[in-house]
Amino acid sequence: MADRVDSEPAVLLHRKMLGENQWLFEMLTEHHGRVGLFVRGRKAVLHAQPFAPLCVSWRGRGDLPTLSLLEPEGRSVQLVGDALVCGLYLNELLLRILQRWEPVPDILPSYLATLERLDGEGPQRPLREFEWWLLGQLGFALDLASVRRDGYYRWQESHGLVSCGEQEGVAGDLIIAAAEGQWDKDGVPGVMKRLNRWRLAPLLGHRPLNTRKLFAKTSSGNR
Repeated sequence: MADRVDSEPAVLLHRKMLGENQWLFEMLTEHHGRVGLFVRGRKAVLHAQPFAPLCVSWRGRGDLPTLSLLEPEGRSVQLVGDALVCGLYLNELLLRILQRWEPVPDILPSYLATLERLDGEGPQRPLREFEWWLLGQLGFALDLASVRRDGYYRWQESHGLVSCGEQEGVAGDLIIAAAEGQWDKDGVPGVMKRLNRWRLAPLLGHRPLNTRKLFAKTSSGNR
């Protein structure tokens, strides 16, 4: 990794206090993926708000270089209610499944576009489509080569979609419709959610997401 990066588009995913006026910022960046930055002083803390586009620079080698500049870069997306919890879910999801310093093409613009959609459309479709896109970017796209429209399928972690009986599986035509983005087709939203959760499970491990538990307490359970 470069020991000096200037003017990198970014957004704050999480911050943690390390000591007096010392912080760890977990950032999502345009060209470097998820990065961890050591931060001194409170000025950066005041400017680094969740869901706000930023421009950052850093110096130093190793896994945790030092933030040298942070400036706001455009307006913050204002999320409230369910949309806020879903935005926090996106941040937690990215923290859990992205490794530091592994670039993901188009990750930052896709994330920011999803936040805008959460603000305008509600949670379900933007979340499902972002999860689907992200899984494909990380090499976990669904293999539909053996999926038939008149078949039924269940998930095996080591094999993916495998054929099964109607009572225990998901209809092949709904799986194909989900892959084609036919959101308005009856049954597709639920199937897309199930397919995403199957594929996310091994990446997340056994520790549940805190935002899923929060959503269960505050809403009807879109997440």
